[in-house]
Amino acid sequence: MPGTSQLIPESPKSASRPSDKSKQVFEHNRKYIPGGVMSLPRRADPELAFERADGAYMWDADGNRYLDYHAAFAPIVLGHNDPHVNGAVSAAMARGVSLFGSGTNSLEGQLAELMCCLLYTSFSGLFDNDPSGGSCRR
Repeated sequence: MPGTSQLIPESPKSASRPSDKSKQVFEHNRKYIPGGVMSLPRRADPELAFERADGAYMWDADGNRYLDYHAAFAPIVLGHNDPHVNGAVSAAMARGVSLFGSGTNSLEGQLAELMCCLLYTSFSGLFDNDPSGGSCRR
């Protein structure tokens, strides 16, 4: 399938295991989502529905474990479900922190300051939820 992610099962046995639950998820999703998945880069061949992820691994609906070479949405740095990141997010949510959709908040400034310190050639930064949208400038 052109334009699809290629996923590597942890063992050759995983590749031959039936994927009945993944097929059921895709059949259901296709009724409501064209192609069964919300974004084309997340299509995979074979079609797999993932239920959980931890560290460098992801598990499909049938319980097969895969090494996540794709590393979408940034687990490439800390892996999926890093306990420190999850704790910080949970604490921020408990305080009622939100991106609000308008204006700014102190966490955005703190993140920009940290990034500018780490990328010492930058004096200001702009972040986005799209990898092509962020930038730092002098």
